[in-house]
Amino acid sequence: MPAAIRFHDLRHTSASLALAAGVPMRVVSDRLGHSTTAITADLYTHVVPSVAREAAEAIAGTVATAGHRAAERDGGEMVARTGSTVDPEPEGGQR
Repeated sequence: MPAAIRFHDLRHTSASLALAAGVPMRVVSDRLGHSTTAITADLYTHVVPSVAREAAEAIAGTVATAGHRAAERDGGEMVARTGSTVDPEPEGGQR
């Protein structure tokens, strides 16, 4: 192995590839011997920005699905928790 490649570099590459492949943070953390997943997250989440994007897309899909189900249940209108109809564009275009 060339002197320029350190064991730590291989360890970091392994963790980065595992996270990019979708291995759960807890599993990667355990394999690295970190005492908490917070340590692993602090060190490696910047390596895989797609994780944050995928999480946002999953949440957005869940919210959209829930909104459509509520609209179907409430006769096609989006209803806020107060029970009033949600105004999609208030006067003046500001909220």
